[in-house]
Amino acid sequence: GVKIEMAEGGANTLLSQILLSRRGDVYIPGDADYIDMAAEKGLVESRKTVCYFVPVILVEKGNPKNIATLADLTRPGIRIAQGDERATAVGRLMPRILDLNGVDQAAWQKNVSATLPTVTELGLKVELRTVDAAIVWNSTAIRYLASADIIPIPRERNICPEVAAAVLKCTENPQGAAAFVDFLASERGRQVLIEAGYTVDKP
Repeated sequence: GVKIEMAEGGANTLLSQILLSRRGDVYIPGDADYIDMAAEKGLVESRKTVCYFVPVILVEKGNPKNIATLADLTRPGIRIAQGDERATAVGRLMPRILDLNGVDQAAWQKNVSATLPTVTELGLKVELRTVDAAIVWNSTAIRYLASADIIPIPRERNICPEVAAAVLKCTENPQGAAAFVDFLASERGRQVLIEAGYTVDKP
């Protein structure tokens, strides 16, 4: 009997909106670090871990450019879509992931043809073939399997952020917000997330 209204956007963009408006019940950014930031600003009542995001390389179906690693994306002529590090968690992580994989950041930036505020928009760029590859979450990538392929990043050279759900102090429905977060972290909630392609156990 509770209507859920979702506001989608980059983690930092949503945090800025919450700060300005002091509105919202539950905040679920793509990296729990943003909940730490929200807590420092006095916005968080409680929090629970719900899943983990695993960055992957999304490429055109059939992988016509023969991309196997992040380093392959620095080849001349490859077009990359990247998350905006000022707006979204996956963008903020990219410099560290590139370092872990020994990728030349200058060569990488030369091939970045689009910088976008959400992972959904990154996936759409690959689907529309306006770029050759994008770094997205694994749970986002599976939405595009009809038009794209997934190339994994080695676990030992990847960063898989914890995703937590926070009840906000500005909520107008504290009981409903807490119940929703409890559901997400419950066994039934975990099963729903697994069925939707999310990684619920720490990689």
